Amino acid sequence: CLLQSPEATWIAAPTARDEESRWWVINQKPGTIDTSQLKSGSTAWQAADIAAGLPWVTAATQDIFIPQTLNLDLIDGVSFTKGCYPGQEIVARSHYRGTVKRRMAYGVVNAMPSSWTQDVELPGVDIYNALRPDSPCGRVVNAAYWGTKTHLLLEIQITDLGSADFRLKAATGAQIGIQPLPYPITA
Repeated sequence: CLLQSPEATWIAAPTARDEESRWWVINQKPGTIDTSQLKSGSTAWQAADIAAGLPWVTAATQDIFIPQTLNLDLIDGVSFTKGCYPGQEIVARSHYRGTVKRRMAYGVVNAMPSSWTQDVELPGVDIYNALRPDSPCGRVVNAAYWGTKTHLLLEIQITDLGSADFRLKAATGAQIGIQPLPYPITA
């Protein structure tokens, strides 16, 4: 959805199922829009992006994932028929010939452990399955601390989605509760 006025352009941002509308505002004339009534800052926006299943690739994760494992094919965030970008051949081959074995999921840690601070960098950190603790089973894509919870997008095996006991950083780490994304996960 796009709204335009002489002062600004407003673009509707994707939301999770029960979330209020979010808008990107592109202001034509700085200082002409009263921002004092805005409800939240960047941390809330990041948590809302995570709940909406929108991944952001950062320096810590730029060489780790392919578009399909970030669900970009499920949200029309990648084209397999046009364009030219590094790795396109591999991405297209996995789309047309293979099956995707890993996908992105939304998880929540119900408390921020006292040993963490807001500055703890979680993107790229390993995820473990406490039921098979020998090696990592996935990685954190994005994280945001909002309220008393840590919101995560994590890349994991599709087969683990319904039966794993996901943990952050170690098999004995903070438990991650999987939450539904606003779109279906397919192989």
